[in-house]
Amino acid sequence: MQTRRVLLYIVLIAVGFVAGFSANSWLSSRGFEEAAKANLYLSGESLRKNDPVGAMGYAQSARCNAPNAYDPYEAIGDIYVKLGNPKAARKMYEAAIGRLASGDRDSMPFTKGVVSAEDATKLVKQKVEALPPGA
Repeated sequence: MQTRRVLLYIVLIAVGFVAGFSANSWLSSRGFEEAAKANLYLSGESLRKNDPVGAMGYAQSARCNAPNAYDPYEAIGDIYVKLGNPKAARKMYEAAIGRLASGDRDSMPFTKGVVSAEDATKLVKQKVEALPPGA
């Protein structure tokens, strides 16, 4: 009787582990995307409040949560422009354009009202063109 109870607990723990692992895998990818959206929003708010250091922290977190999305790279480029570092801004804008050019589904914007990769690419290229020469 005691052996059966122990075996039952072992089976229940194993089943719970497998179910939890599966649910966690599904939720974690969704959670990262939601965290990236929230961090990009907070980054924009910080930048509007003239807090580029705080904005950078949020944008970097978004980049970690959604490394294939172009949005965090564009946001970091905007912050570098605000900080007066056009060379670093250019690198981030080019990284954003590269993400869009990859055609990867994960590169598409998820926080902006941009409808296509082509439109997003045009907008980021306009930012690159607005940088000072030699940057």
